[in-house]
Amino acid sequence: MANFLKVLVKSARNLKDADGALGGGTDAFTRMLILDVGGSTVAGPKETSVKNECGANPEFNEELLFEDLEAPGSYTLKVTVLDKDSLLGIGALDVLAADDKLGSATLDLGTLSNTEDMVDKELI
Repeated sequence: MANFLKVLVKSARNLKDADGALGGGTDAFTRMLILDVGGSTVAGPKETSVKNECGANPEFNEELLFEDLEAPGSYTLKVTVLDKDSLLGIGALDVLAADDKLGSATLDLGTLSNTEDMVDKELI
């Protein structure tokens, strides 16, 4: 079987409100990339669904799958939590509004065991 990485995104905690008091609540989602040692993207981006008006502690409970990875032990998983923004609240104009970065973390995949069992990691 080809090498793969399955990521279960459980939740995020203590997210800031990037939109401010008049901008509505946080509409959080995560975006993930797999990078090689040079920082080039090997796989992704993959994204969770947007949790609208989720507050500071959104629950995702979503699996993202990265398949056909040549050398996963030499890669890094980059996770970014973002606040989805739309222009004037019109979803069709989302491409014109930049999403706000709420935080990010990386995980050296070489630190994981080669197993099909889930390994629980908290990224801060």
